[in-house]
Amino acid sequence: MAGPPVIIWEHEVKQLLRYKELIPRLEVALGKFSKRDSAEVIQPVRTTVPLQKHSGFLGVMPTYMENDGVLCSKLVCFYKREDGSTLPATQATVLLLDPEYGNVKAVMDGDVITAMRTAAVSAISAKMLMPPGAEVLAILGAGHQALSHYNVFTEIFSFKEVR
Repeated sequence: MAGPPVIIWEHEVKQLLRYKELIPRLEVALGKFSKRDSAEVIQPVRTTVPLQKHSGFLGVMPTYMENDGVLCSKLVCFYKREDGSTLPATQATVLLLDPEYGNVKAVMDGDVITAMRTAAVSAISAKMLMPPGAEVLAILGAGHQALSHYNVFTEIFSFKEVR
């Protein structure tokens, strides 16, 4: 067992996480998940806890990769906010644990991880399904996910036009 967990703040996640390294690792992880081999990936359906008093809910998303020695969970709170509220609608944290001892090894800001992982998986899907020579990227929406999708798609594909 090691000492206290490492804390990785949002600005540090932004500096450390790169699509060119994230995408190949996600491709491998998705392949392992699709095999449905419990030694490769166990990722149960998200558990939610209603936060009725606060008009929200907590989502808990654990994953265990026995062969790779990875045990982690994302905790994310979703809220319905009043128009004009300055409070965030979501807050995410990723916990990395030692699978042998159960102690927390790292606490990471999960907002950037979520945005980049979701966009990267979309890009992986597009890489496999997009017709060759596609020239136009259309993004529906304008929030954080729209920006992360724009960033990854324009980094790994060449488009003549973005809508």
